[in-house]
Amino acid sequence: EKAFEQIEVLVNLNPDSAFKLLEGIEYPEILDEPLYYKHVLLTVQAKDKSQRDITKDTLIREAADFFVQVGDEQHAASARFYSGRIFLLGEDYKKAINEYLVAEELAQKVENDYLLALINYDIGVIYRRQLNYEKCLKHYYISKDYFSRINNKKQENNVLNQIGNVYLRMDPPQLEKAFSFYNQALEYATQEKDTMQVYV
Repeated sequence: EKAFEQIEVLVNLNPDSAFKLLEGIEYPEILDEPLYYKHVLLTVQAKDKSQRDITKDTLIREAADFFVQVGDEQHAASARFYSGRIFLLGEDYKKAINEYLVAEELAQKVENDYLLALINYDIGVIYRRQLNYEKCLKHYYISKDYFSRINNKKQENNVLNQIGNVYLRMDPPQLEKAFSFYNQALEYATQEKDTMQVYV
């Protein structure tokens, strides 16, 4: 149990190392159910955060059901989010949004602002792909506000860039608004010497 708590912290700081630790656990299926499903969730989180493929990790849905059954809303919210992301990666947008809405309700109950930011960002991505820019912007703005609330400037800045991109893609393009958001993002990137953001 204590090892999993440490991995849960590590997954955000160094997901690659967290994934290797999880991989090193032999026969996770013989763990008791709470630890087994935590292993499933942490593995998907670590893989996603270290840019590994998660499209076949459908056990996450079973994990989500388990966490709901035992009243663990914090882990249930995360599991539903990753289930949604798997649907998103598979371009099954209707199922993705359904999962994200369930995840959002759970995340609101446990006041997980970081997860709420991620959920709304992903919903915005879906609407952007469907060229529904009005709904996309609604969710991007919500995501930006949540990132701002938890003082996650780097990810807030990424959302500012994406909002600028959406205004640029509109027909007709809303150039003034687009460049206003690009300038906000550039200002932060310059202060932080975040060269990746500068060149987005």
